[in-house]
Amino acid sequence: VEERQAFSTHADWFSPEADAAVKAYSQDARADAKIVAALKRAWGVRERIIKANEEVQKLRVEKGILERSAHDTREGLKAIGRHRSGVSELREKLSARLLELDQKLADLNKRLVELELSQSEQRVAFTETVRDITLKEPLPSA
Repeated sequence: VEERQAFSTHADWFSPEADAAVKAYSQDARADAKIVAALKRAWGVRERIIKANEEVQKLRVEKGILERSAHDTREGLKAIGRHRSGVSELREKLSARLLELDQKLADLNKRLVELELSQSEQRVAFTETVRDITLKEPLPSA
């Protein structure tokens, strides 16, 4: 004899458990059509937020790499600054590289700010969409 008891679990809207639960509910024929429609709208926004989060994370890693490279280039320029002869070509190369890195960092920071602003707007939209969704009781037994 196997005994089963229902239990509730709290999950963040962005967790895999929430995704599985919403997809299962949406595919169930007994589900409330209004709730399913609201969840589909919310899930579209949720997917955009998740993609934006992934892109922000990737850009932050890239930003760290560029910052380290710019720091190393600055240190190289500082080190050769003590020498007066025979380093002008190296100084020019390092200076050009530093300018290039700084431009890439500026572009990357601009993109990060745009993405973070978009994320904030999407989170507000998501919150507004799910705010009124209320499932008062589980689906009726089959």
